[in-house]
Amino acid sequence: MEMATKFGVTTFCAPPTIYRFMIKGDMLKYGFSLLRYAVTA
Repeated sequence: MEMATKFGVTTFCAPPTIYRFMIKGDMLKYGFSLLRYAVTA
């Protein structure tokens, strides 16, 4: 997540398992203002 916010990721694609890990983590400390698309594959 540090890399995604550092480089201004606008599209994020991940399997459902990664989204489950993200939900369990503290996502409030990351800034995703540039994120436009979050898709699952």
